[in-house]
Amino acid sequence: AALSAKATTNEHNDRLHWLGYVVKANAGERISEVHGSWIVPKIELAPPGYSSSWVGIGGYGTQDLIQMGTGSSGLLERDYAWFEMLPDFAQPLSDCVGDSACSVGQGDRMTATVANVGGDSWAMSMTNSGRLGGQKWQWRKTVSYKWAFGSAEGDCEGAHGVGGDNVTATS
Repeated sequence: AALSAKATTNEHNDRLHWLGYVVKANAGERISEVHGSWIVPKIELAPPGYSSSWVGIGGYGTQDLIQMGTGSSGLLERDYAWFEMLPDFAQPLSDCVGDSACSVGQGDRMTATVANVGGDSWAMSMTNSGRLGGQKWQWRKTVSYKWAFGSAEGDCEGAHGVGGDNVTATS
């Protein structure tokens, strides 16, 4: 069953311009999948900015989190796609089908899914449909991660007026 997302704000630091959705599992339920889509925002060079959009499971009041997304800045760094499983740091995606560098550009249409496929096994996938909607590249990986199934997130950090953000969580 799909669960509705609730908007929330960053209570600790409003200067980060954090906007996101958190879905908490009801008693006796487990969130087993999260799917999101977004458009990589345009970030201006002056003043330099940063944006990160992602979907994940866990992390809301817990120390477990499996997530993936994109990061963009107005500096000389390139835009990039990444995945992360706490306590490890985020890792850039590589070896994408269609573009081995997994290139990301501002204005690209992204979709990502993190889904439990049984026990501690998780399927992670991301597709970059480019600016025109045709598939630019796709990435898939199955990983092992022990997690409590308690919450799902979809977030956009640092960007103003980002359009096309959707998050669906499944129990």
